[in-house]
Amino acid sequence: MKITKEKLIELYLEKDYTQTKIGEIFGCDRKNIAYHLKKHGIEKIFIPKYKLKLSDIAKYIEEGKTIVEISKIIGMTRKTISDCVKRNGLSEKIYDNQQKRQSEMMNKKNPVKKGSKRPDLSDRLKLMYKEKLKIRIEYLMDNTFVECEDFKTYANRARAFAYRNRRETKDEFVIDHIFSVKDGYLNKVPLPIISHDNNLRLISKRENREKGSNSLISLEELYKICEIDRY
Repeated sequence: MKITKEKLIELYLEKDYTQTKIGEIFGCDRKNIAYHLKKHGIEKIFIPKYKLKLSDIAKYIEEGKTIVEISKIIGMTRKTISDCVKRNGLSEKIYDNQQKRQSEMMNKKNPVKKGSKRPDLSDRLKLMYKEKLKIRIEYLMDNTFVECEDFKTYANRARAFAYRNRRETKDEFVIDHIFSVKDGYLNKVPLPIISHDNNLRLISKRENREKGSNSLISLEELYKICEIDRY
């Protein structure tokens, strides 16, 4: 189809089609339609419901309305309303309205009183964590070296496993593996064993440097003191 001025006026102004939809009709892209609209001087004139008045904006803000709500009432973009609010020092009030509306929405979707500890939820989460940890431990007992093909990965996972329940560790102390991580990797020791609570101790950074990668117990002793069912 030939793109004519008359057809563009009909589709763009009278039928209020978008440039993309008109492009589909003519079998071309939106940019081509935009070019012809500009060429023929065809443009839409957007007329808001009424001129923007600061007194109206202030009134709606006092009523507790948000920028989105005000823009719909007045028929102007959110950016126009937002700019007006900023220029006239009303940002703090509109922010309070939006915070209040957000709180109302959250209370509606999650009706729990502020400060409630929700012990039932806490217990459920603890149980879920315990069950997931148990499954993870069972998997790693047989698949540690499927996930950890190199020493660096093994060491990082071992340390992460060791620190998972010891977040209270102070800066001057570290968690040390009594049977070392290096020896664990060389002897193919699964992560749940090498980072078992019974193979961990809290020592100073200085002690840790002096110990290095040496093990203080034998491999046999490690397996003896680390019973997986104690997790």
